Amino acid sequence: MLAEEARAMTIGNPLQLDTQAGAISSEAQLARVQSFVEKAHEEGGALRAGGERILTETGGSYYAPTVFDNVTPEMTLAREEVFGPVVAVTPFDSEEDAVRMANGTDYGLASAVWTGNLSRAHRMIRAIDAGVVHVNTYGGADNTVPLGGHRQSGNGHDKSLHALDKYVNLKTAWIQL
Repeated sequence: MLAEEARAMTIGNPLQLDTQAGAISSEAQLARVQSFVEKAHEEGGALRAGGERILTETGGSYYAPTVFDNVTPEMTLAREEVFGPVVAVTPFDSEEDAVRMANGTDYGLASAVWTGNLSRAHRMIRAIDAGVVHVNTYGGADNTVPLGGHRQSGNGHDKSLHALDKYVNLKTAWIQL
């Protein structure tokens, strides 16, 4: 189902209202995304959708939404931040397995949990070490809340009043009279 959704996405000019995803930020980043796809093939991942550059006639750095199945927690695609339209599908048997996989990398920018159980959602939010935990959605950025990652996925936070801390140097002075 995820592969079908990826193939149905509208990729193109982000100024068009029906566009769901635009171009990759640069040719260098597109090459990096492609290297992750090639590595996923080498390590045994099963490509279910995408995996190729598209819309070359536009001159933009577009890449098809890509879905890999049969990805294990040890594979590069499961352990590194791609920063491109590539998703790794990895099955799990329990909440504990899912949390172990989510926290089993050096990164922790964002995560997502899909569940119909609100108690499970709260348990996962507490257990996953990421700057953002989405529940039954992915996205929803808002300037009133901080955005930042944990571990190697960030240094400080953007957005909200917390972002102002990056521009303030605090100083304490003690004077005895």
